[in-house]
Amino acid sequence: MEKLPHRSDTERRKQGEGPSEEPSLFPELDAYVSEQDSDETPEEKTRFEALAEKSRRAGLRIAQAAALLSIAGTLDYARTRYNIRESVPPGSERLYVHEDKETTDILNYLTGKVHMPESEKVFFYRQRVRKSMESLLYPVPGNIDEMSLDELVQIYVPAFAIIGGVTDKKFNELSPIQRKRLQKKAHEFITDAVPDYTYEPKLYTEIWELQKEVGKPRIRWAARGVAITAKMMASTTEDGRSFYDPINNTVYVSPNYVAGANLLAEEAHSKQFNDKPIVSSARLVQSWVRVVSRSVIHFENLKHSYEFEYDKPDSLEHEAHSVIEPAMETELYKRLGIEKKTEKDK
Repeated sequence: MEKLPHRSDTERRKQGEGPSEEPSLFPELDAYVSEQDSDETPEEKTRFEALAEKSRRAGLRIAQAAALLSIAGTLDYARTRYNIRESVPPGSERLYVHEDKETTDILNYLTGKVHMPESEKVFFYRQRVRKSMESLLYPVPGNIDEMSLDELVQIYVPAFAIIGGVTDKKFNELSPIQRKRLQKKAHEFITDAVPDYTYEPKLYTEIWELQKEVGKPRIRWAARGVAITAKMMASTTEDGRSFYDPINNTVYVSPNYVAGANLLAEEAHSKQFNDKPIVSSARLVQSWVRVVSRSVIHFENLKHSYEFEYDKPDSLEHEAHSVIEPAMETELYKRLGIEKKTEKDK
């Protein structure tokens, strides 16, 4: 028997037939289009139908790609379950070592166990100065990636002065004492990108124990390599925004946040994929189908459309940051013997 060619619901409607009985992959999109039918002109209906079809095609492409990535990630997840070694040297507290050296170094830095070398700090200093100057529409020197801290302070002071309402003309009229004060404040702003944390043995232990509970993910600096989702949303490395990459079980964080902030937030995702890799992979696909559909309908970029996922019940982001993260934070505070502040106390 010859196989009949597939026809979309739009083609069926044009030929006077009812829609197919196949369940829709985009219930929200269909509802949106249906709301327009009663009030729109035939021309507008055609426009929305075309938009719906465009969204369906784009959504299917992203769904197929995301499904392949998720399946690959799920099947390969066993390879991303890294090891953490523990030891108790004589006369010392327990030490933890992740099989990935960079992860060990980052966690030790975030918990104050070690300080970041100055040679590495300058990378983040340059990044902070560049981002700030760009936001102020101030020219960024082409050789900024070769500058030392002192050189960064010198080029940044005039731009930093703008924040305080000091124009270039007024800046040239500042006294030596006023310029010195500005230099000090600019220096503090730049170096705050990489603070030196105070070592707390209890925090060190509990943060490492947390790593074991959420799947022992690798940890990387967001500025040195963002996750695939960040690239899809056109986030730049300069954003330094935290992400979790489920494909290789890696958390991306920034140094200018305490260990319990963006690290904890992204490890909520690590826990999702550690506890329920298949369900979480399916939710990831569903989220991106919704994001692409929303982006096409409202002519928004993916980054903006993705923000809605944080408020949608049962979405991957909502579960991570409204359910898992608060629970992890409460448990961490409990282990540290710290009373967690409520919204009333803040």
